[in-house]
This record gives sequence, structure tokens and C-alpha cells, in this order.
Amino acid sequence: SRGLGDVYKRQDIDCWISYAKSTAVSLGLTLDSSATDCWDNPISAEQGCIYLERDINSRLKRYAEDESITDICIWYECVGTDKYLIYIGYA
Repeated sequence: SRGLGDVYKRQDIDCWISYAKSTAVSLGLTLDSSATDCWDNPISAEQGCIYLERDINSRLKRYAEDESITDICIWYECVGTDKYLIYIGYA
């Protein structure tokens, strides 16, 4: 069985994904689940990541300023205990 800590960590990454999606929309980007062909290096997310908000904002702002990028998709992969990679695909 999973401990409560596992549930909280999943909720943390879900909160960051929600944050990234709402930030993207506020910057004028369109969420599109098919925009997964191109992406830059994933953003590392784990307990104690103090720059996660900055990194997400920086990446999304750069994409929003690039006129060739209109659609994005945001997802994550679990790569270890409480360690995730956040991907921001674009088209």
C-alpha cells in the first residue's frame, strides 16, 4: 500500500502541472494534447526544487514570445521516488 507521503507528492506534481497550464493560457498559448513532437530539455521537479516556478515561467514566456509556437502540451514522467520530469511540448 502507498503511504500518505506518496499521495502528497503526486498532488504536488499535479499542482505544478496545473500551474504550468494556467500560466501558459494566461500568456496566450493554446493547450493541445497533440503538441508533443517537439520539446526542449524537461524541467526537473523533486522535493526541495526551489526554482521550479521560475523555470516553468521562463520556459513558457520564451515559448509565448516565439511567434512560431502557438500550441503546447504539458505532461510529466515519474523518474524515481518523488522525482519527476516536466515536459512542455510545442507546435
